[in-house]
Amino acid sequence: MATVNQVSFPTPETIDCPNCRADIKLYDPEGSEFCVCKSCKSFIRFTGMGSRGIVQKQIQPIKDNPVIPLGTEGFLKGYPFKVIAYIEKKEKETVYTWTEYLLYNYKKGYATLAVFNGHWNFIVDKTWEPSLEKAYSNSVTATHQGAEYRLFNKYVPVTTALIGEFDWDIISDNPKTNEYIAPPFLLSRESDSPGTKYAQYFWGEYTEPKEIAEAFGLDPNSLPAKEGIGANEASPHAVHFDTLAKYSVLAVMALLVVHIMIKYLKPERELLDDNYDIAFDPSGSGSWGGSSYEFKPFLTPSFEQKDGSAPLEIEVRSYVSNNWLEATIILVNDQTNETWEVTKGTEYYHGYEGGESWSEGSSDASIILSEIPEGKYHLNVYPASGDSGQTSLHIRVTSNVTLWRNILLVILVLSLYPVYCWYRMTRFEKRRWKNSDYSPYDS
Repeated sequence: MATVNQVSFPTPETIDCPNCRADIKLYDPEGSEFCVCKSCKSFIRFTGMGSRGIVQKQIQPIKDNPVIPLGTEGFLKGYPFKVIAYIEKKEKETVYTWTEYLLYNYKKGYATLAVFNGHWNFIVDKTWEPSLEKAYSNSVTATHQGAEYRLFNKYVPVTTALIGEFDWDIISDNPKTNEYIAPPFLLSRESDSPGTKYAQYFWGEYTEPKEIAEAFGLDPNSLPAKEGIGANEASPHAVHFDTLAKYSVLAVMALLVVHIMIKYLKPERELLDDNYDIAFDPSGSGSWGGSSYEFKPFLTPSFEQKDGSAPLEIEVRSYVSNNWLEATIILVNDQTNETWEVTKGTEYYHGYEGGESWSEGSSDASIILSEIPEGKYHLNVYPASGDSGQTSLHIRVTSNVTLWRNILLVILVLSLYPVYCWYRMTRFEKRRWKNSDYSPYDS
C-alpha cells in the first residue's frame, strides 16, 4: 500500500532492474509493490521488503511522453502531490484511448488525473471521499451525497502501456466500469476488480487545463488541446442560465410588487357605466350596400378623470345576435377640446349544425387609452350596425386600469436572454450526449 500519514514525501530510492540491471527510481519505495523498467519494459513485482523484485511480464512502450514528467511535484485541489506513474489505456473492443497520471500524496495516498481528448478529471476513491461508501446506482442513474448522476458510458478499461510505480497489479485490473455524470462531476462504478468482492465507487471533478498547468508549473501550451465537449465539462451556458433565470424571476417579482403598490395607491375607478338607447337614422347615409346602417350619434354625460395622468379603458357591449355593431368613439376634454378617437366593434354569431351548437365572436370589446390627463370629459359616439333593429349600447369607462400588455412586454423582454441561454445550454447538452450511447435526447 502507498505510504501514508507522513509529514513529507519519502526520500526516493534507486533499485536495479532484475532483468537488465538499469536504474529504476522509486518515489514511494516502501509503498510501491509494482514498477516498470523504462529501459527493458519489464513489469516488476516486489515479493518482500528489500526484494529486488521479479519480472511479471514484458509490456509495450508508451506511445507518448507524459506532459507531466514523473517526479514532478505540484499543489492541486488544496493538496501537495507528486506524479509517480503514467498510464496509457483504451476501452476494450473500441478505438477510444486516454491517459492517466497517478498522483501520490503522503497523507492520504493516491489520486488520479485522467485526460481524454484534452479534457482533464481529478479522480479519488473513498480514502479521499468517505461518502463514496454510501453511493449507489442502478442501470440509469447513480446517487452520491444527495446528487443524482446520469449514466454516460459503460466500458472495460485495458492498460496498454505504462511507466512508474504502483501498489496494485494495474495490468490485470480490468474492471467493468459504469460512468455517471452530473457536470462538472462524475461518479465511476467499478465491479469485478481482482481481489474485490463488492463494487467500488470513484468520484471525479472536471478540471480546466489552466489549473493543471498552474498546479505543476507547466506551460499551458504544452497540454493537449481540447477536442469536442468533455463528458462532465460544465456548460458555460448553464451557469449563465441559472444566474439570469434567478435575476429575471426577482425582476418579475419586483415588477409585480411595484404594480400592487401602484394599484393600492391608485385603485381602479369607474367613471361611466350606463346603457344608451340607439336608433336607426333614416336621415343619415342610410344603408351601406344593403348590409350596414348608421344610427343617430349621441353624447354621454361628462365624467371627471382626477387621478393625474392615467390610462382609461373604454368598454362597449352590444346585444347583437348573428350580426355586428361598430362604434366610433371620440373622447373629448371639456375644457381644452382635446380629442382622442377610437373605433371598436363587436360581432357575435351562433347556430346549430350537424347535431352540435356553435358560436364565434363576442358581444363585448374594449380599448385602452394610455396617459389621459386629468380633467373633465365626455364621449361622442357614432354607432353603426348590420342590423337596423339594434336598440341599445352599453358603455363603461374605467381609469387606472392595469396595462397588462406593457407588463407582459416587460416580462417577455426580461425572459428573452434567459431563454436564449437555455437554448444554447440545451444545444451544448445535446452535443455532449452525442458521445454517449445513453443520451436522454435520443428518441
